[in-house]
Amino acid sequence: MNQNKKVVIIGGNACGMKTAARLRRRAAKADIIVFEKGAFISYGSCGFPYYISGSVKDYHSLIGGVGSVRDEAYFDSVKGVKVITKSEATLIDRENKEVEVINHRTGESARHSYDVLVIASGGIPSQPKINGKESVTGVFTVTTMQEIIAIREYIEMNGVKEIIISGGGFIGVEVAEALKEKDLSVKIIKKSDKILPSLFDEEMSLLIAKHMEEKGVEIIIGDEIAGVTSDDKGLLKSIVTEKGKVLSAGIILVSKGFIPNTGLAKDAGLECGDSGAIRVNPNMRTSDPDIYAGGDCVECTHLVTGKQMTLALGSLANLQGRVIADCIAGDDAVFPSVPGTAIFKIFDYTACRTGITEKEAKELGYECISAIVPGPDKPPFYPGVKPVIIKLIVDKKTKRILGAQILGPGDAAKRMEIIATAITFGATVDDMSMLNLAYSPPYSPPMDNIINAANAVVNKIKGLAAGLSPLEVKKKLDRDDDFIYLDVRSEEEFNRMRIDHPKVMLLPLGKLRSEGSRLPKDKEIVASCMSSLRAYEACVILKAMGYQKVSFMDGGLMAWPYALST
Repeated sequence: MNQNKKVVIIGGNACGMKTAARLRRRAAKADIIVFEKGAFISYGSCGFPYYISGSVKDYHSLIGGVGSVRDEAYFDSVKGVKVITKSEATLIDRENKEVEVINHRTGESARHSYDVLVIASGGIPSQPKINGKESVTGVFTVTTMQEIIAIREYIEMNGVKEIIISGGGFIGVEVAEALKEKDLSVKIIKKSDKILPSLFDEEMSLLIAKHMEEKGVEIIIGDEIAGVTSDDKGLLKSIVTEKGKVLSAGIILVSKGFIPNTGLAKDAGLECGDSGAIRVNPNMRTSDPDIYAGGDCVECTHLVTGKQMTLALGSLANLQGRVIADCIAGDDAVFPSVPGTAIFKIFDYTACRTGITEKEAKELGYECISAIVPGPDKPPFYPGVKPVIIKLIVDKKTKRILGAQILGPGDAAKRMEIIATAITFGATVDDMSMLNLAYSPPYSPPMDNIINAANAVVNKIKGLAAGLSPLEVKKKLDRDDDFIYLDVRSEEEFNRMRIDHPKVMLLPLGKLRSEGSRLPKDKEIVASCMSSLRAYEACVILKAMGYQKVSFMDGGLMAWPYALST
């Protein structure tokens, strides 16, 4: 490239600052200037929930680099990049290759020329219509550093004890967890019928909700905030929902997702996709070859579906910034299709996912096979062993892995990363079932739960096993279908915890060969245990005894997302 090119970057967070830092390493003489609407740059928004709760004491740590705070002075002295905050780009003049910027400190506007322009304008929070919101103090969105500083100050100054979170996406879930850890009253109110609806299948979403409720977070689904009331000082007092509920509230935190911030791009005539985000090619170029875009404002391609989508993930924004910088420097760098991997903490659980859900797979026309497989993250004898629950979704025809969801207190992160890598490189479920993973008791069992999940799917594909999801079993129980729910655990386990229903019958696995013949052969039998391993063994035994209509409940009671009798 021409080392003296002038590069203007709109947006001073993940993608914008990664572009600037990488480009400086590639082009020592380039003139790089970044305009950021807000007062802060290069901050870690993933830490917002923990600053709001007070777990992170100082917001400066969210913008810290190695040994320093990454502010304007840092980028000027260390990177040789000029960053101007509180400066909002208001117009892109493609014909003259200029950007109009208003300085909110002075109110003055100026035009800045560019050879190459980078749009990293991020996303705009979705704003629900709430009657009376404008006249009440105490309604916030969880989006920028300025806002989270204001949220924490408001909670502390007003002694807020009751939190209402509007929206059940992963930021809302993380905020709920962080504030509940401070012993505050926290309620999530969600318009859809479950939390995290686009990320997890229903049984996994219900397990997450069950865990949160056990920790004291109240979850209200199928409803939404319609209006608010205030006290005589104008401070938020309560909310009124669409269904007429009145709930006291000290603060409302709106976390209903983001809309790509594409106003500038659209006004400039740049092409946008069906999602509303800016359309870019694999080099992150827009429809104007001198303008690049990245981060939450652009579309990317889903690796499994091949469709365009938006993904508001800082990890992807950083990768895109690197590609943009390398392309400006003259390389043919490419941002690939991605499986959409995400992870977050929920109290002592980890929840993560990659690829597509079973629901999405079926809507796309896949004949998919799934398995829900709980298992320990280490050998049962090793101290500190904890369970994880894996849901694996596979295309029956090609055996290609379509997606996975993992939940539990055990080490879910490394297992999800393995599956995301497998999807990225087109692995089949057979490949996964034979992975040579590292084994040592402090780290994993000899047959890792990933391999067990893959084997469970392989067994189903081969017709060696038939499983019903917990949702399907619940529906059968609610309908009072003519079947036997056969619990094959020990009597002690059964008495300690069980599903309380007339269809439930206890017959421990150790007695099945000697006493199983008393079961009626004309009835459907669904076997269950704690994790489904013994239930699968029970199905094998019953089939050998001549029973035909036998299956097991996927995931056993560990994956049962409903109430149990104790």
